[in-house]
Amino acid sequence: MCSGFRLQPTEVKNFDSLTGRAGEVVEALSDRKVDVACIQETRWKGSGCKFYGAKGKRYKLFWMRGEDTSDGVGIFVAEKWVDSVVSVERHNKRVLILKMVLDNGLLNVLMVYAPHFRKLKEEKESFWNEVFHLLSCIPQNKIVVLAGDMNGYVGSSNVVYGPYLRPIYTGSVYRALQIFQ
Repeated sequence: MCSGFRLQPTEVKNFDSLTGRAGEVVEALSDRKVDVACIQETRWKGSGCKFYGAKGKRYKLFWMRGEDTSDGVGIFVAEKWVDSVVSVERHNKRVLILKMVLDNGLLNVLMVYAPHFRKLKEEKESFWNEVFHLLSCIPQNKIVVLAGDMNGYVGSSNVVYGPYLRPIYTGSVYRALQIFQ
């Protein structure tokens, strides 16, 4: 990848008011010298892009969200790299692909926000099938960064304990790990 380029999957949730909280996020990203950061649970309707921050420390946010949910995703890109963005593909409220041209070729950043364990199995399967399909469409010699909230659990079994301490079975970890096999 390009020397000096920093990408960070960032846990920024519940973006109720992007105009209020975006300034805080951009300031933190700038202080940490992060060039690209991925966020989830954006709450702006629809899709779009907008600059945030002071001159010289600005970031452009590309986002996508459904009409009535907080399942949206977004990607902040530092101003110095915005001209390197060649495409933004908004596949649905949970998947956003940003493509950037860097020194060594094309960087594909897939920002995903998997359905949580309470969602229907069909919704989770549909989500993972789409992610697998999108990854399979990217040539193997291209750089791919898969970032986001996989809503999986790590442990010795696929049993997790929910808010009422009853066992909940999830296949999210298994599906996420299949990507890397």
